[in-house]
Amino acid sequence: MDGRILAANDAALAQLAARTLGEALDHEFTDRLRTNPEDLWRDFAGRVRANGAASCRCVLTDLAGADHDVQIQGVRQGGHPDGADSIIVSVRDISAMAGLERALEAQGEIRRELDRAREELERAAAERQRLLARLAEREVEVGQLSRMLEADRERHRARQAGDPAQVASLLVVASRSIAIARKLVEAGGRPDGPTAPGQEPGPPAGGGREAV
Repeated sequence: MDGRILAANDAALAQLAARTLGEALDHEFTDRLRTNPEDLWRDFAGRVRANGAASCRCVLTDLAGADHDVQIQGVRQGGHPDGADSIIVSVRDISAMAGLERALEAQGEIRRELDRAREELERAAAERQRLLARLAEREVEVGQLSRMLEADRERHRARQAGDPAQVASLLVVASRSIAIARKLVEAGGRPDGPTAPGQEPGPPAGGGREAV
């Protein structure tokens, strides 16, 4: 019950990689267990004592240092000649099955990683579409603002150049003033008063005599 090896057959010696029975008897079985050996054996032996039999899986390290996945089954043995409270333990090497289970577990983990990667790609693609749509909206807004800015520039240039209608009106008034001035010079005098646009200037002051 404490894990000390009391006897071993040829199959057990081969499993432990022991060359002689004496080499196997020099060790405790719990020394060969890798994963939480004390807790594992305490639980295993307690279940054997309570129920008469128990089993568990663990990793066993043989005397050569090699690890083996094993299935341990134990049956309580009563009436031992030495009076020891002992367990008959069988050890079955399940390394191939355990390796396959680990491979399947790794494959499942790889599949889960692929599923997570696929979900992330789908989220990234959706985010890309959202950003492209937002970019298209921004381009439309930029186009509208550009057109508004160009229209403001045209209005500013028009204000700087002057209103064409007002410029034409001023040109008409100026041409009329120039015509009146020419007639005054030709007549050699000034009108009595301002001449309305479109009217001929009156005779010079002084009854038509030239001014000296």
